[in-house]
Amino acid sequence: MSYSRTKMLDNGNILLIFSSETDIIVPIFCSICSFQMKTLEDAIAFRASGCCNLCEMHWTRTKFGKWENGWRPSKETEGWDDYLKYRKATGQGLLMLK
Repeated sequence: MSYSRTKMLDNGNILLIFSSETDIIVPIFCSICSFQMKTLEDAIAFRASGCCNLCEMHWTRTKFGKWENGWRPSKETEGWDDYLKYRKATGQGLLMLK
């Protein structure tokens, strides 16, 4: 039987939902691009690949063999700047300030 628990944080602004079906907690920001994770597709992609849906589509599918061996894109990766420009231009999430 599946169940969910909800917890309201002290500030009352964020509601956290924990499913009994998985121990994997999806972070608020993608570990690759630092954009906000906000869709169901992002959660599914994170559980499968450890990143948001758009990073999974862009990086894991084009560099599958490398990704499976632990490679991850960085600021020095060819196409990184273009990828971030696309994300910002299309409004595909909020960028976390580092």
